[in-house]
Amino acid sequence: LDKLELLLENTYPGAIMEDSSSEQQVDDASVERRLHSICFLVGGRCSAPDFCLYEMLDQYLALCRYYNLPFITDNRPYLSAYFTNFSSLPENRPFLECEAAHRILPFNNPYARFGSDWENGAYERGQEAKWRKLGLIK
Repeated sequence: LDKLELLLENTYPGAIMEDSSSEQQVDDASVERRLHSICFLVGGRCSAPDFCLYEMLDQYLALCRYYNLPFITDNRPYLSAYFTNFSSLPENRPFLECEAAHRILPFNNPYARFGSDWENGAYERGQEAKWRKLGLIK
């Protein structure tokens, strides 16, 4: 994750200012524009790695919430901005707001101790799982 933070920092230099007390006055709109520019890993446009990174961060953040751990983006401002900006892109909203994809389907296999059942925490063998038939083609 630290290498990804460095990659984003090098790709979007100056997007996040470390010292807000510098003599140089920067208006809030300018800072907002720079922060919102951190959305993509490759070539300034959406590509497959963006979705992979977003999904990985989403799962790590869920894991942190589940086990009450500090968020992995807390000390990584570029990754935090990337995650926030990518999830707020209008093109991603329909997927991110899909109930089945984010509140019914597990993001780990059924026997994982984390992420295998949204309602009960972990799937128990033989338990009814409302997601089981969602992938069937009729």
